[in-house]
Amino acid sequence: MMQQYKDIISTVDIQIQETDRQSANHYYKTASLLRSITGMFVIFAIVSLVFHLKMQDAAYVLMMISFLLFIWYRKTNSAKIRNILLKDCDPVRMLSFHTALISNSSRNKVWKLHFYNTCSALYYAGRFDDAKKVLALFSKYCSDNASRFSYELLWAKLSYYEKDEAALSAHCKRLEELAKMVHPTGAFRSLYTEAMTYPVLLQLENAREYQKIYDIFQQGYTSYYDSMLSEVKANYMMYQIAMAMGDAQTAKQHGDFVLKNGGSLWYRKAVERNG
Repeated sequence: MMQQYKDIISTVDIQIQETDRQSANHYYKTASLLRSITGMFVIFAIVSLVFHLKMQDAAYVLMMISFLLFIWYRKTNSAKIRNILLKDCDPVRMLSFHTALISNSSRNKVWKLHFYNTCSALYYAGRFDDAKKVLALFSKYCSDNASRFSYELLWAKLSYYEKDEAALSAHCKRLEELAKMVHPTGAFRSLYTEAMTYPVLLQLENAREYQKIYDIFQQGYTSYYDSMLSEVKANYMMYQIAMAMGDAQTAKQHGDFVLKNGGSLWYRKAVERNG
């Protein structure tokens, strides 16, 4: 058990459900077994090549099958884990499963993603102060540019939530500088694009340009365009804007969507509080 994990669980309270612990352990053991089998077949293939064994062709086939099986298992299960948040909108369970999973982690190089996922789940669960506590650990253990980029993404999200214009501007400035160094791709490119729009959205909010904000979200402004999480986020923002414009009917439509699909996200809790 690595010190990073010990620090996380001693800093914030994360309840791990026993079913999640068992599932995470099963995933880790299966992935480790497949990795070991692949390693053995790689050695077998090398030995066959060096000593010109008759099993050479079979060794290559077994090596490729085991390697592809390992990749398929990792990719399939990674998608299932991501979908706890992206599809099921359940950051509470994401925290439970992910924390159980990283208890097995033994490589320093993967911790920047572990810290990012933990902070992100805490944010979406509405545990903003706890997210800040884990961010302090993030900066302590991960200081390379890619880690700093992820760190600033999370702070930009928190600053926008808190409507702290000065902090948001500072974090986005650092993000822009880091993006030139790390050249984000995939999901992180989308997250970066979203974060850099926060200052514009906040300025529009302060200027009460509600229709412009509503139009931005109605046109599909989100990080993950094909996820339920993105749809809930967009509907929550449109719910808030419709409320500010005094359009109760439109606000109810968006609020109902958030209540139906919001899982354990803080967006759903916020709509519930508003009645």
